[in-house]
Amino acid sequence: MYNNKPAFTLAEILITLGIVGIVAAMTMPVLIQNHQKTVTVTSLKKFYSILSQAYSASVADNGLMREWDTSLFENGNKELSKKLFDKYFSPYLKVMDECKSIDQCTLFTHTNINKIPVYILADGMTFSFSPAYNNDLVGPYIYIIVDINGNKGPNKTGRDIFFLDIYADKGVAFLGTYHEDDVNEPYSRDEIKNGHLINDGEHTSCCATECPTPVYTYHNCGALIQADGWQIKEDYPW
Repeated sequence: MYNNKPAFTLAEILITLGIVGIVAAMTMPVLIQNHQKTVTVTSLKKFYSILSQAYSASVADNGLMREWDTSLFENGNKELSKKLFDKYFSPYLKVMDECKSIDQCTLFTHTNINKIPVYILADGMTFSFSPAYNNDLVGPYIYIIVDINGNKGPNKTGRDIFFLDIYADKGVAFLGTYHEDDVNEPYSRDEIKNGHLINDGEHTSCCATECPTPVYTYHNCGALIQADGWQIKEDYPW
């Protein structure tokens, strides 16, 4: 029995393929971007968890940060920073190596190779480790910059590079979560995103495409992702 239904003509097939191609071209960039955002959030949350667990374990073994050897909390002293890390954090982290050059760790483009140590975790994440002391209210703290995918691109703040602090009284927190002179004062979402004065009272840190102080643009983006329930919302400056 013959099927008399007409077959598609070549022109109809080409038109259909063209439409499919146009739809794919329109949707693929969105799908790729959404995937990138998911990977970013997952990796960032993982590092936050790893660092938080390491700090909690160290506190359990060594006491509160305010009881640690405060002579090691000297900003910009690489050797003292390494001693602090080796004593209070290294036993609780799976560190593969310490970075020695920019070729080994591109994160050095965001920090000072001669003053701040940078470490590589077993999963390839790299992070800097910079202890300091703010005031009696905040006390000792540790400033962290992390590249959640190591030397892979894009190596941009707010995309794969994020900023954190470890506070004596609050533990691990993304930069911009708390007032830098008083960790009992959390910032609102609007302040995290659009900007707030940092502790010098002159410069502004934000998570936006433009910041009153350009060098601090995107610095609060980890805090914004966490404040939004570990997701990247539509107004995130991707």
